[in-house]
Amino acid sequence: PVNTPQIIEKLNSLTIPIVTFNNDLHLDKKIAYIGCNYVESGSMCGDLACMMLHENERVAVLTGSLNILGHRQRVECFQTKLAKHGCAVSIYENNDDEELSRKLVGEILSRESVPELIYFSAGGVEGGLRAVEESGKHVEVLAVDETPAVVDGMKRGYVAATVTQQPYEQGRMTVDIIAQYLYSKKLPAHKHNFTKNLVVLPSMVK
Repeated sequence: PVNTPQIIEKLNSLTIPIVTFNNDLHLDKKIAYIGCNYVESGSMCGDLACMMLHENERVAVLTGSLNILGHRQRVECFQTKLAKHGCAVSIYENNDDEELSRKLVGEILSRESVPELIYFSAGGVEGGLRAVEESGKHVEVLAVDETPAVVDGMKRGYVAATVTQQPYEQGRMTVDIIAQYLYSKKLPAHKHNFTKNLVVLPSMVK
C-alpha cells in the first residue's frame, strides 16, 4: 500500500471492509492492521547502529519508498536514534529494486569519503550487498527481515545484524481476523495488531 492522499481517498470511499497487512495506511475506516511495528523496528535498528558506531560517524540508509508508511516510520525512528549519537544520515530510495540498489550502493562506496555503516531498511539487499562485495571496502551493514539474501549475507560475514518481523505469523493473524469478521462480524480486540520484532545475529542463522 502506498500512503498517498489519492489512495487513501479512494479506499475511504469504498463500502467494503478493509484490512491492511504488512504495511499500514492512514485510513479513517479499516477493521485492522496486521504487521510489523515499524516505529519499534526503526528504533531497534537505531540502537543496534549506535552500538556499532562511534559518535559523529556517517550512515547511508537504503529504503524502498518514503511514500510507504512503514518505510518512512522505520527511517524516521532510526534517524532520531542516530541524531542523539551525532551521526550524519543520508537516505536513498531504491524502490526495493535490486539493480537500482546495487547502483546506488556502488556510487556511495566509490566516493572518497564513504559511510561507516549502510542500513538496508527495506528491500534491495541482494543487489546492495553485491555492490559492497564488488567495492572491496569494509563497511558495517545492518538490515531488516530474514530473507535469503540477508541470511546469506550474514553467513558470508557482510551483514552484522538484522531485525526480522515474523511474516508467517502476520499471514496467519490476517486470515484469522478476516475469517472471524466474515463469519460472525466479530472485530478484533485491537485495531493495530503487531508481530514481534526480533534481533537476529550471524551466530543464530543456520
